[in-house]
Amino acid sequence: MIFSIGQEQMIPDFEQALIGMSPGESKRFTISSDRAFGPYREDLVAKINSGNINPGLEPKVGQRVEASQRNGQKAVVTITAVTESGVTVDANHPLAEEDLTFDLELVEIAYSPD
Repeated sequence: MIFSIGQEQMIPDFEQALIGMSPGESKRFTISSDRAFGPYREDLVAKINSGNINPGLEPKVGQRVEASQRNGQKAVVTITAVTESGVTVDANHPLAEEDLTFDLELVEIAYSPD
């Protein structure tokens, strides 16, 4: 992976684990679910009537699609059930409620003048 520390591209605890490492150094660390993608939230599961589904979409369980929220923002959701009347979608991150363990090797540090 290539990313810039401090640009909010990674989980903050992942960035913290890198600070102080030197190229060639390795480490294993775990980030608890509450510091990663949070708990699983039932309020992020919704049923969508078939009339509100994009006509070009052929929904399948496990499919990840972009959906419009009531406030106009977009969210990526996972289809968890398909019936004749509609679909059930889950907007939780797939790793919600999971502790994350990383085996990390720092390969290179590049400095940006920005």
